[in-house]
Amino acid sequence: MVSTDESKPSYFVIKLPKVLDNLSAESMQASLQEISLSDGQVMVLDMTETEFISSAGIRLLIVITEKFRKIGGQVLLAGLSKNVQYTLKICGLSKRFSLHASVESAIKSLDSSDTEQE
Repeated sequence: MVSTDESKPSYFVIKLPKVLDNLSAESMQASLQEISLSDGQVMVLDMTETEFISSAGIRLLIVITEKFRKIGGQVLLAGLSKNVQYTLKICGLSKRFSLHASVESAIKSLDSSDTEQE
């Protein structure tokens, strides 16, 4: 899904797999590295189906988020399961990401200038 409303930041949604481990994270990173973003674009990572995230998956989220921040973009994580939220929390990373209850709420957050955690 890609936004077409010129008054909002341009965004696209990428659905992450059920398990984000070494194998799937490597595959996702290769795919995400091919995406070229322009300044101000937003990537919404739909994690509604992601039930498990390994250290490799966490690394992927960090690498992608930092890459997009450096070019003026933004990454929003949406629909995290309780397990994934807990994993990020115990790793001390939940505040590092922009977390949203759903893809819809992540997109709605683009209407305002601040994208605080929900």
